[in-house]
Amino acid sequence: MQETASARTIGTVLIPFPFHIQLRDHFKQRERTWKWFSEQQVMEEQSKAHRTALLKNTYRLDPSTYTKAYELATQAVKALNIDAVVTLYQEQNTTQLNAGISIIGKEAHIVLSGRLMELLTEKELLALLGHELAHYLFNTLDDGEHEVANRVAYAIANDERSEDVHVETARVYSLYKELFCDRGALLVAQDVEAVLSCLIKLHTGLAQVNTASYVQQAEEVVSAANDGSEATTHPENYLRCLSLHYWHTDAQGSSDRIERMVRGPLDINNLDLFRQKELQALTHDVLQLAIKPGWIFSTAVAALCRSYFAELKRSPDVFVSDTLREQVKNASKDTRNYLCYVLLDVARCDKEQEDVPLGQMLELAELLVLSTEFDAILRKELKLGARELKQMKDRAMEGLSNMKDVGEESLQAD
Repeated sequence: MQETASARTIGTVLIPFPFHIQLRDHFKQRERTWKWFSEQQVMEEQSKAHRTALLKNTYRLDPSTYTKAYELATQAVKALNIDAVVTLYQEQNTTQLNAGISIIGKEAHIVLSGRLMELLTEKELLALLGHELAHYLFNTLDDGEHEVANRVAYAIANDERSEDVHVETARVYSLYKELFCDRGALLVAQDVEAVLSCLIKLHTGLAQVNTASYVQQAEEVVSAANDGSEATTHPENYLRCLSLHYWHTDAQGSSDRIERMVRGPLDINNLDLFRQKELQALTHDVLQLAIKPGWIFSTAVAALCRSYFAELKRSPDVFVSDTLREQVKNASKDTRNYLCYVLLDVARCDKEQEDVPLGQMLELAELLVLSTEFDAILRKELKLGARELKQMKDRAMEGLSNMKDVGEESLQAD
């Protein structure tokens, strides 16, 4: 796997992922919360206790004995253009391969676990140190605003009153931060082979690995099921390696592909703050299409719509666009089923209109490529057999065709 020109010319400045910037900007709009967290400082007592805990549970590596390791740390510091003072440690009483960093002011305390010093080559150890020190870089970017955003995200997520959306937001934030640090490792090592082999060795314990083979394996996993990362803090290793490989190969054109791999499809069961807004907007668009005909917007239907969106209004200028169709197509199975239930709500909420609104929903479901899911939900919720379902659909479509203004209120643009 040869290093490409795009990797060599990436530049010397790493930037956070769009999700990091989006969440930072979101929190900054909450001025009182942002001000409070921005002004919080690590207390001296906390710093002292943390240093003591480090000394109790690790062996501090002496620079005169582990000269090469400290030289590599210095090289990483220079490559990342940070001012960290690095101290290295070996964790005691564990064989698990791992590394972590504790940041206290300008001090970067890096703890190695297991036999990393034996297992990794110098270039791989440089990549590992680069990853850990990229955490320090992340905390200093934009005058430390991303470190503040990180603390706000986790403070809200850890509050017992918080909703799942806040936990998911902090999780996604952490996943992207690890990918940012993997890019930091590449920036430091300037060798994608070293970064990938470091990641693979760290997770397998093998002394010899084939990075090209593992990238191919990772692509097979993603091709089979691209549901996004299910991890809590670090993306699965195959996602990390594949994300780095794609970024190394095409830094500018890989963003959407990496986002799909990490976050997966729009899933009603796993919504962060921004995906929640995306689902709300999608629901709004589908509802507007459902109530486009004037005849369908009865008092009962209007009340139903207000239960979704208090200010929802009919519009004669809405149509099923290719963008909307693609958005629905790429959503998760549960999200697609949810949209079908929205259509079913509209179809059945006004008993006086009988089956005619169902015809409108059937047409809309077909245009959104939701017919299979919608039929299954109709059978399940209305307890219909296949023959009964067909009869109901026929009545609904016949009733719809008899409405005078159907042609004037088409769901498709000319």
